[in-house]
Amino acid sequence: MKINLKKFIVTLVILGLIVIFGSQTVLAGTFTLVKDILNRLKADTASAITHKVIFTTVGAVSGGAGNNKVIMVTPDDDDTKWCRTAGTDLVATGCTDESSTSLPGTLTAKCVQGSGASSHDTITVEAVDDLAATTKYCVDIAQAGSPTALLGTDDTAGSHAITIKTNNGSSDVDTGDAIIHLITDDTVVTTATVPASLSFDIVGDETMGFGTLSSSASRWADTDEDGEGSATVAHTITAGTNSTGGYTITVKGDTLTSTGTPADSITAMSTEQTLTTAQEEFGLRITATGGVCTNSIDGDYDDAPADSYFYGGTASTTDVIATCTSDTATVTYSLYYAANIATNTEAHTDYTASLTYVATGNF
Repeated sequence: MKINLKKFIVTLVILGLIVIFGSQTVLAGTFTLVKDILNRLKADTASAITHKVIFTTVGAVSGGAGNNKVIMVTPDDDDTKWCRTAGTDLVATGCTDESSTSLPGTLTAKCVQGSGASSHDTITVEAVDDLAATTKYCVDIAQAGSPTALLGTDDTAGSHAITIKTNNGSSDVDTGDAIIHLITDDTVVTTATVPASLSFDIVGDETMGFGTLSSSASRWADTDEDGEGSATVAHTITAGTNSTGGYTITVKGDTLTSTGTPADSITAMSTEQTLTTAQEEFGLRITATGGVCTNSIDGDYDDAPADSYFYGGTASTTDVIATCTSDTATVTYSLYYAANIATNTEAHTDYTASLTYVATGNF
């Protein structure tokens, strides 16, 4: 039985550079490290922005269990942009990214809007337990499932300094600025001209297809949208940075799924393995050339054993496809998409997958 695959669309979302400046000279009250990692860098995004805040304290924050705060103050002229709708139902969750310690406490969060001079959009994490000195902490801040408070980005592209502070319930303890560089459209290639830099590019057609799938032979996506009977590069990704910490590239999105009723899906390959005809499979493999990070591909996608495939992303979760741990000239990643169907795979003409790629500098 043959299936006509109408279109396999790869949405190439290119996240630009997040550059965080830490103090070079350690002074009392100034974080030795502070960064704010956003899920999107597009200017004038109206909702669903998430913040991952990582900081290293200088002084202890000792207001007592549940009395301390982490406060984020946005620029004075960005009123009503970072906090699009004020509310007390933001979700704050401790995290351990970059070998950090999860921010302790029961953690609640809110945002208020600025109005005029010397009044700022402010995001506050409350109910924080005591924090130790010289310790790296991490907290994720996001909207609730059915939110009142909405988090966005300023409507102006360029660099914006968000001041992050710890507070013991009555006074501020440590403070520092995280510099966030917004771009006009995060579906285009951009290189930020700041002291630290990250370049990221998706090279190739944004629309590709497998053509007609068959249970008797594997197919590979190509830009002609008619598929190939042998492995072919669908498109490439390039990345480079002068950061000694390198960069991380992730993918997010569902496997091939029908948009009709029912919304049947072709099973993603949950373990790295070679292709098997007459078995439902959707997978990705990657090879790399150039730079000093050609061994940066995640083990599930690294073509070992040869001609093996895997796909671990979903509509709601990201999967790391490459992690470079040093500064590097441009690395070119070649991406191959493969698919198989079984004899009883549900018949639809509209199987589609939209994949989002994100690059983040590890500064």
